[in-house]
Amino acid sequence: MHTKINRTLATIALLLGIVLMAAVLYIALATYQKANALGDALGDLGGDSTSEVVPTQPDVVQPSDPSYEPYCYETELGEQICE
Repeated sequence: MHTKINRTLATIALLLGIVLMAAVLYIALATYQKANALGDALGDLGGDSTSEVVPTQPDVVQPSDPSYEPYCYETELGEQICE
């Protein structure tokens, strides 16, 4: 009689262990997928990484142009230099 009870209890414990292990694996996999999706979303916050920023060259104004203003600065010795 005790042997049958012990076998039944061992079978129940084995089945509960298998179910519990499957639940732990399922929860761990779901957590990993959500963390991975969160990491991807946070990685996308920086903007579109495929777009390129093309630097623009400033317009060069020639001295003969009416809007030309010379760049002037003062040296450490107090000399004023205009270019």
